[in-house]
Amino acid sequence: MIAISQELADFTGKHAGVLISQASMRLFLQQQPGELGFAKEKLRLTDEEISAVAGLVTSKREYSQAFLMNGKRGNGVLTISVSGLEYWTATSDPANDEGPRRDALRASGGDPWRALKLLCETDAP
Repeated sequence: MIAISQELADFTGKHAGVLISQASMRLFLQQQPGELGFAKEKLRLTDEEISAVAGLVTSKREYSQAFLMNGKRGNGVLTISVSGLEYWTATSDPANDEGPRRDALRASGGDPWRALKLLCETDAP
């Protein structure tokens, strides 16, 4: 089972607590400072692990650092690079992205797949 949320506090309550405490693999992206106390308490993270999560960096349209806890295999920080395809299919930044999306749809005659290809070719992150 995979459970995903943008905020760790979403995993409150009896069943959610069991879910996160029993997870064999955990992946953290950059967190708001207020989430770190919850993570430390509910997931029993060490000070070193909390420090690693607190230090994660995201560079919009380029990469995100993540902290992977992979059970007995170990823990560590990794970098997830973002391609144009990934960016344009997952972005939720209307202030910066709606204009280029509309332009690409117009240029592609309304074909969303062709518009996506245009966005990836002309505005790769």
